[in-house]
Amino acid sequence: MIDRANANKCLANAPNVEFIESPITSITLPGDTADCIISNCVINLVPVEDKQLAFNEIFRLLKPGGRVAVSDILARKELTDEMKKDMALYVGCIAGASQVSEYDEFLKNAGFKDIVIVDSKSDLNVYHTVTDGEPSCCGADSPKGQDEVPACRSQEMEQSSYAPGEQESCLQSQTSSTADGTSRLANRLGITDLNEWAGSFQVYAVKPVAS
Repeated sequence: MIDRANANKCLANAPNVEFIESPITSITLPGDTADCIISNCVINLVPVEDKQLAFNEIFRLLKPGGRVAVSDILARKELTDEMKKDMALYVGCIAGASQVSEYDEFLKNAGFKDIVIVDSKSDLNVYHTVTDGEPSCCGADSPKGQDEVPACRSQEMEQSSYAPGEQESCLQSQTSSTADGTSRLANRLGITDLNEWAGSFQVYAVKPVAS
């Protein structure tokens, strides 16, 4: 992955970009390094016993006055033991989700101020993969009530890229797969609506400037 990223860096002619590989709880960078740290659907995959360490590390890396911006799946209520142990829900960013109150506590314990946690109101039920109906909630957000399907939209849906009728066929296939995936979740875990259990949230906080 690092090799590919560096290859793309060369293609983009971006000498000010650098990639490193480190554990999220112990990143090989000095403290007070970053003005802003961004995380997209990663922290929910961190083991629960290490999540506070991850937020502590973010705080350490930020300069005073620096900001953290996180997009993640958070639980609206306590997940059942069956849900927490379900591998499909784990790779789908749901089984490892912390509750909103826990996220707030992690940030406060790390030392952050001006904490804002916003529910994006995205529909998690649309994030079922085409192949097996398992949830995958770490894609582009799609507000409830819209029929856009991320797996198709990620190809930017340029009309010139499709033969006549091909674009519609893609959408129909994705819609059918979503229904199949929801049915499988209901049969296996008794879940009929993922949105009752979890949601996509935007999280913002600031490292205070020392007085």
